[in-house]
Amino acid sequence: MRIEDYYILGVEQTSASKSLIDFTPPKDQPVCLLLGNEVTGLDEGLLPFVDEFIEIPQFGHKHSLNVSVTAGIVLYALLDKYSRSF
Repeated sequence: MRIEDYYILGVEQTSASKSLIDFTPPKDQPVCLLLGNEVTGLDEGLLPFVDEFIEIPQFGHKHSLNVSVTAGIVLYALLDKYSRSF
């Protein structure tokens, strides 16, 4: 079941993912952040409910981060983006 008031943001590497650097969070809507398993990613059943996918830019060959590290990076970036918009 989808909660209509929330903007669903999935942290996942897809062909449609936007870089976290370029992402602008919605100002008038609360965000629900979905983080997946660090090996298998988000459950495929959740993908149709995601409004937008973002990814953390990574350089080199490794394309996976520990989910707790990912959460820290994304939450800090969102806090920064929201604090600059007020």
